[in-house]
Amino acid sequence: MNCKKGDLAYAVRGLYTTHDRPPVVEVIGFYAFHPEFGVVWTVRARDPLRFLSSDGVSEGFAREVHAADDWLRPISGVPVPDEQLDEVTA
Repeated sequence: MNCKKGDLAYAVRGLYTTHDRPPVVEVIGFYAFHPEFGVVWTVRARDPLRFLSSDGVSEGFAREVHAADDWLRPISGVPVPDEQLDEVTA
């Protein structure tokens, strides 16, 4: 699996916005296991996402949708230490 609950991720396939960049979504939780797509998550975006409905023909817009794990790439940041060390001066 690429993602886990609580992750921020880029939607690299299947979900689109009016912007030229991949949308950033928050992984809300597990939705289902699909025989073709595998793990499917419920995700939420700040801006409405364009998606294809289950019939594969009609389109819709929503802020909370379902996305296959393979469509998502987690955003990893630099680990932040619990303790910040001060600069030592002589």
